[in-house]
Amino acid sequence: MDHWGRLRAAIDARGLTALIAEGGERAAANLVSELTDGPSIDNFDPLMAAHNAIMSNALATAGLEVMYANEDGSDRCPLCWMNEQANNAGNPTPNAYDDWIDRAADDALAVWQEMRP
Repeated sequence: MDHWGRLRAAIDARGLTALIAEGGERAAANLVSELTDGPSIDNFDPLMAAHNAIMSNALATAGLEVMYANEDGSDRCPLCWMNEQANNAGNPTPNAYDDWIDRAADDALAVWQEMRP
């Protein structure tokens, strides 16, 4: 949950907390609306947008393995997994992918700023 909490904090630091859907049901409804009608002020959720950007980058970088469950059956955090793979490959920078949090939050802010009238 560390990365999820940090992503929420990054969205909050950019003044976007009020746009986060209240609960999973609302977030899912926003996503369906966004897919069918296109993104708009009414369905934009910066937290989900940032999460989806991170997941998309992880998939593009590492492939479908990033979506597998952990050995204990829990959901895999893409950033934890990417960091672990990088560290196992000898990357000298611990938590090398954590900067994706701020990048995704910055992108969500930019999208919101473009949407606003």
